[in-house]
Amino acid sequence: MHFTAAVVKQVSDESIIDLIYTDRSAGISLLFKTYYKALVKFADGYVSDMNTASEIVQELYVSLYCKGFQLRNKKSLLPYLQQSLRNRIFNYHRNNKLRSRHMQSLGLFSAEDGEDVNSRFACKEMKLLLNRSLAGMSNKCSMVF
Repeated sequence: MHFTAAVVKQVSDESIIDLIYTDRSAGISLLFKTYYKALVKFADGYVSDMNTASEIVQELYVSLYCKGFQLRNKKSLLPYLQQSLRNRIFNYHRNNKLRSRHMQSLGLFSAEDGEDVNSRFACKEMKLLLNRSLAGMSNKCSMVF
């Protein structure tokens, strides 16, 4: 279903919620067109990266589409969306901290030298392959290498 800008401006939260319950796809589409830009700006204030903010907001919409939602107060859609988004942003930050700790514990990333994770991992993998190859050679061959 296609909604014009005029329709999006005139629609109430209650109408959007009713549409979601009757036609989930059309309702989420209208919800997206109504609140997407505002939610991306809101998320950008927490993550300071428009691409990341956009991804988090899109994940929120996918979750709403797949799982649906139950609202007690049909007139307060924006606060519900903002709180849901805030929770996703906190999860994003928590997961990034956890990922950084794991990478540092594996020795794949050091904040001090800023070396690329992939290049360090590739280097470690190459050393491992080289050592395996050397272990499989005879003593005289391994001395040459």
